[in-house]
Amino acid sequence: MTFFADPSWWVSVVVVGIAINFFSSYAKGWIDTGLGKISEKWRSSSDRRKQAQQGKIEELAHSEYLRMKAMGTATYVLIRGVSFQVLALIGIYMAVSAEKMLAKELFVGIGLVAIACLSMSMASVVTAESIRKSIESADKINRN
Repeated sequence: MTFFADPSWWVSVVVVGIAINFFSSYAKGWIDTGLGKISEKWRSSSDRRKQAQQGKIEELAHSEYLRMKAMGTATYVLIRGVSFQVLALIGIYMAVSAEKMLAKELFVGIGLVAIACLSMSMASVVTAESIRKSIESADKINRN
């Protein structure tokens, strides 16, 4: 706490503050330009994804066979997600119940596998929901 009373500390704080302010005033343009380019790329990528999704929905709307096939795919992906959830629960149970009997490395390994299974499960469920929403949108278009 004695360094607060030292004038050299206060001078260094002021000098660093001025340097940061000076740097930020010149770097703002570069940062805005760089982030603007990233934002443009993100927006164009998002627009392309939306157009591709809309094309898939239009294609599904014109073919009942493709809608049924997509529903089968959604069901398969959902079953895969549930399977990953079951594997994750088994892994968590094994890790918790055998914590004292297993080596620490094995305990951590089983835990990491369980976390990976939960992540894959969530990805599968989100994919299945996306497919289901596309099918519902195609059904609405087909009815009209």
